[in-house]
Amino acid sequence: MTSEISTSTKISESHVIALLTSAIVITLYLFYLDEGYYNFKWMSNPGNWIMFVIYVGIFFSCQFLVSTFLLKRLDGMKKTVFSILGGGIAVMILVLIIAMFTSW
Repeated sequence: MTSEISTSTKISESHVIALLTSAIVITLYLFYLDEGYYNFKWMSNPGNWIMFVIYVGIFFSCQFLVSTFLLKRLDGMKKTVFSILGGGIAVMILVLIIAMFTSW
């Protein structure tokens, strides 16, 4: 009985890889638009790579938290898709909250 509970709540490796890949792709796109001015010249600056890793971490963390706490009952592709979308929405809400309460 215990093994059934632990396997049903365990997040699969392919799900984590999909979340990490989507976080990297989303961050690459944002850096392509913002840091590189529609090119990938930002890659030559080590400081941009530090921020890239931080942004990937933020996106991945939000996606993982949405997947772990809000989408417990879903499995498979539905869970992955809703985790990616929910994580993106969570990041946008986080940015809006920070912008509202700081002099950004």
